[in-house]
Amino acid sequence: MRLFKYMGLDMRALSDLHLRISSRDCLNDPFEFLPTTSAVKRKVEIMQSLDQFQYERLDSQFNVDYMEELDTDLLKYGVVCLSENGNNNLMWSHYADEHKGVMIELESENLFRFSPEQKKVMDNDFSAASIKPKPVNYDVKRAGLDISEECLYEYANSNFIERFFTMKGYEWKCEQEWRYIFKFLHADKVIVNTPEEQVESISNELIRCKVPFDLESNTFIVNAGDNDFNMIMVDVISKNNDLSPVYLKSVNPRCIKAIYFGCRVEESVAREKKDTLIRTNKAYGQVIFKKIDLDEESYQLRQTIL
Repeated sequence: MRLFKYMGLDMRALSDLHLRISSRDCLNDPFEFLPTTSAVKRKVEIMQSLDQFQYERLDSQFNVDYMEELDTDLLKYGVVCLSENGNNNLMWSHYADEHKGVMIELESENLFRFSPEQKKVMDNDFSAASIKPKPVNYDVKRAGLDISEECLYEYANSNFIERFFTMKGYEWKCEQEWRYIFKFLHADKVIVNTPEEQVESISNELIRCKVPFDLESNTFIVNAGDNDFNMIMVDVISKNNDLSPVYLKSVNPRCIKAIYFGCRVEESVAREKKDTLIRTNKAYGQVIFKKIDLDEESYQLRQTIL
């Protein structure tokens, strides 16, 4: 299945063949990843019925404690957002820098690379993470008491979390979105812009933990992909709440099928960027490059090969 990524003209991300794993705070819908109170209450009731000894109390404090535990689990995950629609004017406007960015056409099968260790963790840790993309479901109502039994009758929260990571309000339906759900531990690269006063302490912490990193000005760049390094990075970041990390996942270059430059990108600039990408990464030698323009007679976008 072909999926599409609308994004700004970020040459570094394109050259490195990485896509961002977005956290809840990075997404533009305030309802993202938020379970309803009624769904959580129903989940707690089911857990109590399954194990009277473990869940002997069903009171307001237990609900609060479980909600905090669930929120902690939710914060361990992010999503790579793609669309099945490769000709969407609104998506170009909202996510591709108002038509000054690009759209990447991707083959979703084996899109991301995973080390054997990462695959083992994803198969065995009962997490909501998945190697395959999940379609987003759209509704006018948030999931509550009617939430499915597969989300309720489990001691782990994987189905419960997946449910709230793959649902949005009906007004977002035009995006036709698919999502890869990853833990931040699955990132292959982490970029952290750091306040100047914290650079030394974080450097010392990473050196102490033997985590290799590059430092550009106040920006740490860690080529992760090793679960031990990733756990250390997540721990360091969690101790410093004012950091804004960017988690990136490596893309299989064989899955990049085409790059489309937006209608507000000058053709000369598009050709220059095309040549730069081909020169800096041989994977782009097999990629088709196209330019988006406005149709003369309709409100459609048309494309031509560069």
